[in-house]
Amino acid sequence: VETLRFSLWYYVFFLILYIFYGESEVVEVCQTEAESVTIAVIADYGEAGPEEKTLSELVKRWNADIIVTLGDNNYWYGDPGTIDQNVGQYWKDWIYPCCNGWQRLKNTAYKKNRFFPSIGNHDWITTWPVFDEGRSQFYPLPITHLNYFTLPGNERYYDFVCGGLIHLFALDTNDEEPHGNTLYTEQAAWLHQNLGKSAYPWKVVYGHHPPHSSGKHGSNVSLQWPFKEWGASLHLAGHEHQYERFEVEG
Repeated sequence: VETLRFSLWYYVFFLILYIFYGESEVVEVCQTEAESVTIAVIADYGEAGPEEKTLSELVKRWNADIIVTLGDNNYWYGDPGTIDQNVGQYWKDWIYPCCNGWQRLKNTAYKKNRFFPSIGNHDWITTWPVFDEGRSQFYPLPITHLNYFTLPGNERYYDFVCGGLIHLFALDTNDEEPHGNTLYTEQAAWLHQNLGKSAYPWKVVYGHHPPHSSGKHGSNVSLQWPFKEWGASLHLAGHEHQYERFEVEG
């Protein structure tokens, strides 16, 4: 009886959030009906220097269709004074519109954004209160990130499609996210709903903090959402500065 009661409230909770917040308009960012796409995934990269330069040159040689990031795009404080140095100078060919100052004139090859970052803890350090008219409330938000990139949805968590093949879902896994980062929150309800209705063959979820990790930061139990049950094919995360692979629930 207790299990049944819990399950009922679980689905009622997500139904209520879906009614208010669940719809999402999917944006296609690659060539439609492509036979294959190349996606570069980078993480914890945003500190200007020879290492990031080498990384950007490698990705250019791949001729990646798009780049997704697993957060920490702008070390160390998410400051507007460092984001061109840490991001724009290396990735301007994928960012549109790009960037601040003189860099804006450099991105002429494409007129579509091909750079899709998730937000890391360092990106959340510099914030500014923004008024949410729907809730009549101010929230501190990572203003450098939001002003610099042009992304779908609310730009903190969002989804898009590449090549008619892959449906990607970027999460904001930070505790500061005003729509929550645990299972019974608006962000989780959004993901649950949109994974469930997606008909694309690959559905990839990505964000900064790892649900499972053997690294120094450890696992984030509050982020251990039932991704596979909801329809995800793959989950990607950063934060730990090391490479691991997990197979969870088969």
